[in-house]
Amino acid sequence: MGTSPYLKKFSGTLAAVVIFLILLGGIFLFSGDDKTEYKKRVFPSLRNEEILSIMLKFQYSEIDQGSEINLEKEDGEWYLSESGRKSKADGVNVQGLINDIRAMELIETVSSKGLELGEFGLREPHSEFMVISDKAEYYLLIGNQNPSETGTYVYDVDKDRVLITDNTLASRLIEHGKKDFRDKKVIAISPDLVSRIVLRVGNFYIRLDRKDGLWIAEPLSDNESLDQASVDQLLTVLSELEINDIVSREPENLKTYGLDVPTAEIEIFQNGASFNMLFGKRKDEDESYIKFDSQDTIYSTSKENFKKLPKNVDDLTLK
Repeated sequence: MGTSPYLKKFSGTLAAVVIFLILLGGIFLFSGDDKTEYKKRVFPSLRNEEILSIMLKFQYSEIDQGSEINLEKEDGEWYLSESGRKSKADGVNVQGLINDIRAMELIETVSSKGLELGEFGLREPHSEFMVISDKAEYYLLIGNQNPSETGTYVYDVDKDRVLITDNTLASRLIEHGKKDFRDKKVIAISPDLVSRIVLRVGNFYIRLDRKDGLWIAEPLSDNESLDQASVDQLLTVLSELEINDIVSREPENLKTYGLDVPTAEIEIFQNGASFNMLFGKRKDEDESYIKFDSQDTIYSTSKENFKKLPKNVDDLTLK
């Protein structure tokens, strides 16, 4: 027995309606999720380009107890302010922190007012931070994790409320120290713009000049040929060199660090200017002392950076 033409027509219409309702429901579902996700953010209206400064304070961190970090943006660049001094900050790490702050997820609002902060670890917080934008200020204290360890108690000072947020930002604030935000490249070297390198390592001396796109060396005997790739590799090492930490801002003397008679001295010429890089003695098994230009500050750097420097002419010539 065949199906009625009317039933066939009705079935087709019904199928179309079902498909339409499924699609419509999907639209509301995804829209609802987007709206819910928006509401879950602690700072839903905070925009990256609006942030002017960030203050981090570690009161009870095992890693960085009692310290304070101040990051300020000037002319689109981030700077680290320490004891009245400003130094360039690592923009990548600052941006990572900003991303975490903006993505901080609100799990629950515990109460708006009248709670005893001590029971949440907020009377003596692990850390705190303030974000200042061109529109508002945001000041939060970071306390303990909740009993189930699924979130962290946070006190929103401006709104006088206790929140439970995700653990990501809280752990990041506690674990980060000052050196994570300091720009580890004290000297900006652009390999393509370097025109001369003067290198002294122990008793080895060589001067390298770029002419018509090729490097020439002095002194170099007639039977020795400069390895262009080796010079390019040296430039890569110098341009990627990073410091590990600040050892002393105002050293009493250079002899303490072996910098009165450096183990290596490099002078780099770039864009009509020159600057020096001095390697001192070993700080420990992993690091060496290093100093830049006429700055007083003494830094530490990986011993591997010194090991990568050419020690004789054979390291820079074709075999």
